[in-house]
Amino acid sequence: MKHLFLRNHILLGVTFGLFLAAITYGFLTLIFGSFTSGVPLVSDPRNMLLISWAPNLILMRFYFVSFKLEKTGIGLLILTFAGVLLTFILFK
Repeated sequence: MKHLFLRNHILLGVTFGLFLAAITYGFLTLIFGSFTSGVPLVSDPRNMLLISWAPNLILMRFYFVSFKLEKTGIGLLILTFAGVLLTFILFK
């Protein structure tokens, strides 16, 4: 299992990024899903999506700097950029 996380492949970075963003979005929805007003940060679905992409930046830092696995970091970078861009395009 340890070797799975330390492989240097672009698709692995994309997979980790999708998995982490989905878990974060689900966690935020579970916690803040009942708030429809009063908390402006989480009442808008666009804000929830943008917040869910944030942990990818932390994971990207580890893959680029700590682990020196550039291809996996590039996969995370591409996915995070595309996800944030799609969030802005779909939720104008």
